Amino acid sequence: MRIATGYAQKVALDGITDRQAALIKSQEQLSSGKRINRPSDDPAAAAEAEKVRSRQARMDAEKRAVGYAQQQLSNRVDRVNLRLHIQLLAQRQHLTLDDAAVQTRHQQRDAR
Repeated sequence: MRIATGYAQKVALDGITDRQAALIKSQEQLSSGKRINRPSDDPAAAAEAEKVRSRQARMDAEKRAVGYAQQQLSNRVDRVNLRLHIQLLAQRQHLTLDDAAVQTRHQQRDAR
């Protein structure tokens, strides 16, 4: 069987091109420090990485929502405490004024 020179050159050139592409891919992985540089390098791992990124984004959003809710709750507790404090001061003032009025009446009664 006879192999044409053109066919042998094509097979050799295809082999060289394939090896050169593999070398470039290996060099790219080494220089970047990553096994996967493009989704096409490992589609399954790329899909898993996207799931992880999505989960992380959801967790970050939930953390922000919890922080916001805690701040709102703290603000409301502070407002309730302030209202209670104001009510207690008003009651104290009312009792003080009532006590003063009673003492004034006693003094007026005793003065007669």
